[in-house]
Amino acid sequence: MRLSVSNIRDYFWCPRSLWLKANGIKTPNVNYSVGRQFHALIHGVTNTIFSVYKQQLPGKIVDMEVTLSTDDLIGRIDILRLIEQDGERIYIIQDEKFKDPPKVGRVYPEDKVQIDAYAYLAEQNGYKPVSGLILYNDLIPREVKPAPERIPEIIKRIKGVLSSQNLPPIELSERDKYRNSHDPREKCQYCYYYSLCQILPPRGGITMREILSLRFSKGAQALKEQLTKTLEEVLE
Repeated sequence: MRLSVSNIRDYFWCPRSLWLKANGIKTPNVNYSVGRQFHALIHGVTNTIFSVYKQQLPGKIVDMEVTLSTDDLIGRIDILRLIEQDGERIYIIQDEKFKDPPKVGRVYPEDKVQIDAYAYLAEQNGYKPVSGLILYNDLIPREVKPAPERIPEIIKRIKGVLSSQNLPPIELSERDKYRNSHDPREKCQYCYYYSLCQILPPRGGITMREILSLRFSKGAQALKEQLTKTLEEVLE
């Protein structure tokens, strides 16, 4: 089983949402029906600003939109830039232009682990030494020191989640632990699977077949009707 870097980001957000996505529960497209032209304009302007800004960063571009892989991981890195600062070093430039910088800490944990994963791929493919730069919408480059050595263990844990036939429980994710959150549901309102998770067992333990057949609802007609409606919205 070869994972993507996106799988690692999803796992850090919530292992349960990763499992649902991997088992065919789709995430809806963002609806821009209201103010669509405005959003498209802002998107275009922001892209232009960041494109110009990234060209002004020191060093020279080694590669752009390069796909790197190992036996167990694959990912596409936007920009690899060679910067001479106390010796030559390859920088992974991670563009998060539509995100506000975090209020706690320098970078978000899911962004940091993405840098770690890219660094793991880069080093496995002959790019070293490697560092990372994350750009949020305040245009301040945040240098991070990658920890590629932790990626193999994370990959192992994710494979455990994806190979399981049972829905994971709602529990503290890596993202929650970073924020010192004591409630794993605190982030749920921002999740595409919120409405579905509200009517699935919090402790998990059921299979996708049981979800689709509604067996676990034990004859509760109102729950069956709500689940059927929700599944129709999120399944192809």
